[in-house]
Amino acid sequence: MQQTTRGGITRRFSIGAGISAITMSIASRAWATEPSPPPHDGRKIEASGGGDLPPDYKNIDPKTGGQKAYAVLTPEERAKGFVRPYRDTYTHLRCGTSTSMSKDIAETFAADPKFYNAAYCVHCRGLYPLKEFVWAGTNEMVGS
Repeated sequence: MQQTTRGGITRRFSIGAGISAITMSIASRAWATEPSPPPHDGRKIEASGGGDLPPDYKNIDPKTGGQKAYAVLTPEERAKGFVRPYRDTYTHLRCGTSTSMSKDIAETFAADPKFYNAAYCVHCRGLYPLKEFVWAGTNEMVGS
């Protein structure tokens, strides 16, 4: 297995029998969204990994295809409970690649499945509408 790290993103590659698998994990950053909508009901948000969202957090990094930062519900908001199961891996139907997200983004999805309107694909290196993704191992659309 080969591993590379750049810009807080760790990629692990394993190649065997002509098949390659790519997974991605991010320690304090996350990717599972397109620009997040502001909370419409007074809920508090912060940057994934903690702290304030930078004013330009919605800007796309041309190297990764992901945003500079991602909005999540604060720990206090997430502690109020989940309406969907906690899941941290989804599959892009277009390419078949699974992508894992950080815990705070996965908890935000579980607390409010409609918080995000897009997800990041590690293989395609971009943000795509949620209708293009299912939770890993299921046929259930992400965000439903």
